[in-house]
Amino acid sequence: MIPLARLLSDAPGTAFLMAMSIRPGTEGYFRAALCFAAVILILLLLWYASDIFLLVFGGVLLAVVFRSAADLVARWAHVSPGWALLIVVVSIAALAYLSAIFVGPTVTNQIDQLQSDVPAAWDRARSEFQQHRWSRELLNRAPGAIGNFSGSRGIWSQILSAFSIALTVIADAVVIFFLGLYFAIDPGLYRRGLIALVPKDNEVRARQVLNRLHEQLRHWIFGKLALMVFVGVFTAVGLRLLHMPLIVTLAVIAALLDFIPNIGPIVSAVPAVLIALTHGPKTALLVALLYLTVQVVESYILQPLVQQRAVSLPPSLTLAAQIIIGTIFGLIGLIFATPLTVVLMTMAQMLYVEDFLNKPSDKSE
Repeated sequence: MIPLARLLSDAPGTAFLMAMSIRPGTEGYFRAALCFAAVILILLLLWYASDIFLLVFGGVLLAVVFRSAADLVARWAHVSPGWALLIVVVSIAALAYLSAIFVGPTVTNQIDQLQSDVPAAWDRARSEFQQHRWSRELLNRAPGAIGNFSGSRGIWSQILSAFSIALTVIADAVVIFFLGLYFAIDPGLYRRGLIALVPKDNEVRARQVLNRLHEQLRHWIFGKLALMVFVGVFTAVGLRLLHMPLIVTLAVIAALLDFIPNIGPIVSAVPAVLIALTHGPKTALLVALLYLTVQVVESYILQPLVQQRAVSLPPSLTLAAQIIIGTIFGLIGLIFATPLTVVLMTMAQMLYVEDFLNKPSDKSE
């Protein structure tokens, strides 16, 4: 008679083998052990090499942008995909060069002014808050780093920290650019490599999954770029109507940080509101309402229209993914949290809901 403890210990292994369509036996258990070890090894590699994985994922996103733009150029100019990709890369480089020449000096000067205005604005905000009892208690409960914001040591510490972060971001951006360029030059090579790792019977389904991922990411990226342009333009127009300084820099910051939904717009509004405080509480309130209005219009009116063909991400799921992925992988994980969620949702829909559960895809729900 088989002991109950042994039966219970064998049950998970037997269920795993049945799910893997492996017959119980010495060879089956050996294959199951190899599969389990491979899964653990892949998870460990992703954990310890998470920065590399996220950089590669960023390169994939950029490659999707390059290839999508190259396909449009190829259809419009009737040239080969290789020449179209060359035209896209040269055009982007030329645009970046012209922006650095004509817009760069203005942005640089405004950034220098921003670095000198924000501490002064914070000092004025503190003096305004000190006039009320509730705000005084709030400042007293604030972290010590905030209280020393305008101090010399605090400023130098924050400047060095910002410089280190800037160097890391620049280095990561260079790596992502070249990865995206290499992926875009011959995407079929990498697709064939991934499909070669799949069993022969599942190659057709693997191609369908890769095609669907490419489609979803492409719609999401171009929809997000359109929304970022909207945020930058309307933020600049609103700041101009409010007679705010540093319009170009604040608008660029708002557009770039809009790539990170929910959290990015809040961060971008902080320097604008602080600078507005130097012009009075009324101006600060109007600037805060401007950022809130732009965010509401983008989130609840434009985003459903622009990204109606992409994956519809629930706001709660997006925020939860940002918190979890950002906590595990840091800043770069927070930046790529939303497109990673798009990938995971698409794979869960196709591989788990459609294939494993045999349920049809219903986008109407």
